[in-house]
Amino acid sequence: NRDSFSTPSYDFSAYGDQSITQTSNTAAQASQTDNSTNATQTINQTSNSSDTATQTINAPAAWTEYNVQSATQNGNNGGSIAQTIGLSNSPTSVASNNTQTAAQTGQTNSTITEGIDGDNASGNSQTATETVGSANVINQTNLSSGLDNIQMASIVYGDSNMIGQTHTGGGLTNTQTASISYGNDNTVTQNQGGGTLNSESATVYAGSFNTIDQYQGIGGGNNIELASVQYSSSGLIVQRQDNSSSSGQEYASQKSNTGANQIGQYQGNSGNYASVTQTGDTSNLAIQNQGGTYFSAVGNTLSPSHN
Repeated sequence: NRDSFSTPSYDFSAYGDQSITQTSNTAAQASQTDNSTNATQTINQTSNSSDTATQTINAPAAWTEYNVQSATQNGNNGGSIAQTIGLSNSPTSVASNNTQTAAQTGQTNSTITEGIDGDNASGNSQTATETVGSANVINQTNLSSGLDNIQMASIVYGDSNMIGQTHTGGGLTNTQTASISYGNDNTVTQNQGGGTLNSESATVYAGSFNTIDQYQGIGGGNNIELASVQYSSSGLIVQRQDNSSSSGQEYASQKSNTGANQIGQYQGNSGNYASVTQTGDTSNLAIQNQGGTYFSAVGNTLSPSHN
């Protein structure tokens, strides 16, 4: 994070354009760094193995905006993509209206990491996609207290993958969206640190032993969590809004599945609303609690804990 970042000598720039293409390599490395605003960074790696793609845009002037980072990997088992915007020593740095896009196709044991730093970051977009692969990890992080930030992640046709989305600063009208289609043993974790009018949405379509774990933190108000599982079995949905939050909403649904699904909802303070719908299943479990016991996902099973 910005506390551990050492600001380089002042060489702030603008409108930079960097591009790297690598094809049929093994353990190739592509790295792009800019101290800029309105910059573009692009990396494409195809038919490689264990390649790394790293893109960094710093904010030595304590602000950076309208930057675009794009990286793709295809057939690169063990590959990694890391994108970071907004690193600065300033406690009041600004990183706004930036875009990060990363995609991996046909890969295993690979990672995508996207990070937005800055004390006040607004209007940023993070998008990550895994298609036809297994044992891959997507991590998206926003450390700011800004507004209108978007995190989107999807996994299509894959097993044992993970999506993690984190927005630690609270803020206003921020959204997290995650989807998994046609896969088993996948996990979605969404975490928002309080704030107001923020939303988390996660969907699973066609698979088994998939987990959705949603949390909205301390001091939040009027936030919403949405989770949906369809045509799946032995799935788990956990939704939690902290005990100091108020006027929150939780909606969870499991439909046309083959059974043994579980839903646990917890809400803390006052004026909250929780809804569970389970249709066409057998041996399902639904638990709702306001103000007492919260739930966590342990081994694809509801684990109650005293709050």
